[in-house]
Amino acid sequence: MELDDLKQAWQQQTPEDIDVRNNKNIIDMIKYKRYGPVASIRSIFGRAFWLAPIMAGIIIFMIVNKDTRNDILMWSLILILVPILIFYFYWYKKLGKIQHDENPIKGTLENNVIRLEKGLKILYFSTNLLAFLLLICIMELPIFLNHKTSGYNWWRQNVPVYLRCLAYLAFGVYAYFSSKKTQYRFFGQHIDYLKELLRKME
Repeated sequence: MELDDLKQAWQQQTPEDIDVRNNKNIIDMIKYKRYGPVASIRSIFGRAFWLAPIMAGIIIFMIVNKDTRNDILMWSLILILVPILIFYFYWYKKLGKIQHDENPIKGTLENNVIRLEKGLKILYFSTNLLAFLLLICIMELPIFLNHKTSGYNWWRQNVPVYLRCLAYLAFGVYAYFSSKKTQYRFFGQHIDYLKELLRKME
């Protein structure tokens, strides 16, 4: 019970609760290995370690299986997911170094936070764009999928081009704002907290 109370108290702390005259308090808050903002972000990047074996298994299966070896759709999905895994692996390792750095420099920490924030924005924008283009290709280009369903034929034959374009646009807008909300929930709030803590450092 005491451990739960300690965890809750730690998570509820704000930069104003920390003694700003002591940089060590702020650094300890940033680097705290269980509940700090760096640890929170790093734990999300750590998910790449169980996604990577799954991805490797799918790639091996596709290469071995003759029916999936030339599946354009699956290779396109892998092309989108691999850069995400590489990004996650890189920042998992990078944040681990920050946590183990005994005397981190404020300027270095600020540069890393800026790079991480920009990298996440580029990653989310590019993956959303590629996923959006892939959706259009799936629905409009039969080469991407063996379309034999009546639903696909109905979509192509009965829905006018301008309505299909509006539907794709509406989905793209929804996906963009939805991904921004997801990004903030997983990363943005922790990055904002980090930036606020760094502003308190002398």
